[in-house]
Amino acid sequence: MVTRPETGGWAPPVPGPPGAGTSSPPLSGSLGQGRGLALAGRTPGPCTPRRGSGGSRGRSPWRTAVSLRRRRRRASVDAGRSARPSVSERGLAGALTMLSRAALSTSRTLVPALGCLGSRQKHSLPDLPYDYGALEPHINAQIMQLHHSKHHAAYVNNLNTIEEKYLEALEKGDITAQIALQPGLKFNGGGHINHSIFWTNLSPKGGGEPKGELLEAIKRDFGSFDKFKEKLTTVSVGVQGSGWGWLGFNKEQGRLQIAACFNQDPLQGTTGLIPLLGIDVWEHAYYLQYKNVRPDYLKAIWNVINWENVTERYMACKKKME
Repeated sequence: MVTRPETGGWAPPVPGPPGAGTSSPPLSGSLGQGRGLALAGRTPGPCTPRRGSGGSRGRSPWRTAVSLRRRRRRASVDAGRSARPSVSERGLAGALTMLSRAALSTSRTLVPALGCLGSRQKHSLPDLPYDYGALEPHINAQIMQLHHSKHHAAYVNNLNTIEEKYLEALEKGDITAQIALQPGLKFNGGGHINHSIFWTNLSPKGGGEPKGELLEAIKRDFGSFDKFKEKLTTVSVGVQGSGWGWLGFNKEQGRLQIAACFNQDPLQGTTGLIPLLGIDVWEHAYYLQYKNVRPDYLKAIWNVINWENVTERYMACKKKME
């Protein structure tokens, strides 16, 4: 059998006993036979070093000349100067450096991502930017106190509890548990999101009309401020059961849009609209003061709408589109 060492050397075929075959089948076809004869007839030359040959024996004249030039250059280096690392050493050092940097970068990315499964920052009840009685007589202090410290707080607490269970289900790969927990995440997560916006949409110094670009956008998309106010009131009063009336920003069209969401469904997660102004029409938002007359509550809440906050939200949406 003819073999070619990995180093590029050559070894002659080892003859076997008379009549014995080779350890592997011969090359088939005329091309294979010609190739085998050509290889068998070769004799080692100066450019085909044998495996294990040392020194300059078996080297080509070109390699020998290169080796001599390298030796002369090394001899010219000052005796007190440290020898520079060889090409192979520098390559190895560079490779190790790159690997260590890649490992460090990967660890920095993975650790926070994996760490979120074990620990996270819990949601908390936001403070109101005003006192419970600051919106009177339009919304009394008792409603505000119960609405904020009881209802909103319950959404926050339930959301934290459900998220912990959901993360445990993720770690265990329990898909059934994950699916079962999703309605609770949507309800309590939506309740937390919606109320966090709602409190900032209200102000004891609110009411009246917006100014500047928001007012112009309202006139453009609804005809006038009064028509906008009438439409949002109608949509909010018409919510069957519990839910929210919203003024949102359609980022695809760059326009304002009115929508209603049931229960605590978040506006953006449900419709894709970015929330600007939300009106809570759950009974807990007005029943203690307005009983079952929702239209009276809607008429009163316009007196405490914080148009500065709504304008800030609108301008933030416009800036993202630039």
